[in-house]
Amino acid sequence: MLTYKQIFSYTIIINSIKMSLIEKLEKISNNIQGILGISLKYLETGEEIFINGDVLFPFASIFKVPVIVTLYNRVDDGKIGLEEKVPMTAFSRVPGSGVLRELTPGLVLSIRDYRSLMMMISDNTATDIIVQLLGKNKINLNMKQLGLEKTNITTCREILFELGGLLDLPYEDRTIERYKSEMSVPASIRPRSEVDETRGVTTPKEMLTLLEKIYNGEAASRNSCDEIIELMKLCQTGGNRIPKHLPRELVKIAHKTGSIRGVVNDTAIIYPKNFKPYILCCFTKHLKDSNEGEEAIAEVSKTVYEYYSK
Repeated sequence: MLTYKQIFSYTIIINSIKMSLIEKLEKISNNIQGILGISLKYLETGEEIFINGDVLFPFASIFKVPVIVTLYNRVDDGKIGLEEKVPMTAFSRVPGSGVLRELTPGLVLSIRDYRSLMMMISDNTATDIIVQLLGKNKINLNMKQLGLEKTNITTCREILFELGGLLDLPYEDRTIERYKSEMSVPASIRPRSEVDETRGVTTPKEMLTLLEKIYNGEAASRNSCDEIIELMKLCQTGGNRIPKHLPRELVKIAHKTGSIRGVVNDTAIIYPKNFKPYILCCFTKHLKDSNEGEEAIAEVSKTVYEYYSK
């Protein structure tokens, strides 16, 4: 059994390491042209670090994590079956990431396929089809029930039409064809709107809470949370962010990325081979250079990994 003096000395050492890590992360945060938010939790000890942890950041495509959590809650309740078939209509197609926007309307896929496309390649059309099935308000309510008070999700269509300065269009006119037409106008004369920082937002701290609940099997059933984690391990986007500097042969990463104008994000549960898992969430906004934001996230990830691998 450790003596009080040994426990006190051990605590001092741990706190010294933590402070050194905080200083390194703060330096990265302070060196970018924009705002960087970080939340980190080492799951074995419960040690947490937050930088701008309570600041609201645009979700971008990371809102697809609340979407899939809510989907699996409905599956657990028997309200939705993953094998149910849903057609993709002409209006269903959404601009931005993914492949479904380029396919022929009338295509019928299972909900299982849509959720795979949403999480693996961040397909916007697949996402909005699932959001339509669940109801945006139900997803937001589910997040509140999980303790995410500041988190608010919107849809891919709303995010992109807002960024394009096209929210004045009637909803039925917010088609992919209209978007392409409006975006063909030179940027210098096209309406330009900023992201509404009260909608489609979360905080690094709240996103860490959600990922920890997924890890612990508390966001949905244990089996459903395991399926979500396995899907996140198949993510094909954001290789230049959290995964960039990590040794692929020694680590598995369950993550989800997000990108819109002035924003690059990445949130992950990281499973190193030689030490315990940890959660890392990185959000940015007001970036002058997206590449700088990606490299900052990569440096944060590398710094954290090197500390815990010692």
